[in-house]
Amino acid sequence: MFNLNADLRAAIMSAITRAGGCWIFKSMATTGSPGIMWGKRRYTVHRLLWNAQNGAIPGGKCLHRTCDSPHCVNPAHFELAPIGIRWRTNT
Repeated sequence: MFNLNADLRAAIMSAITRAGGCWIFKSMATTGSPGIMWGKRRYTVHRLLWNAQNGAIPGGKCLHRTCDSPHCVNPAHFELAPIGIRWRTNT
């Protein structure tokens, strides 16, 4: 498992609003996935939380969101999927 620094975890969790089962990350408006700057590096929040809860993402895999909220970072709303597959919409 990835050991998420306590200060980084606190910064992430303080920027999350819970809406239903989703964890909406509102700290930084970005294109693409919700991210956070820590030090001089940008991290995608859903990947940090997934790694902390489930371990590293295996080679050839990516995270696929199973809910309809593009700003959700709840690790329970992601599944491992092969890279390069176009996924169905969740409607």
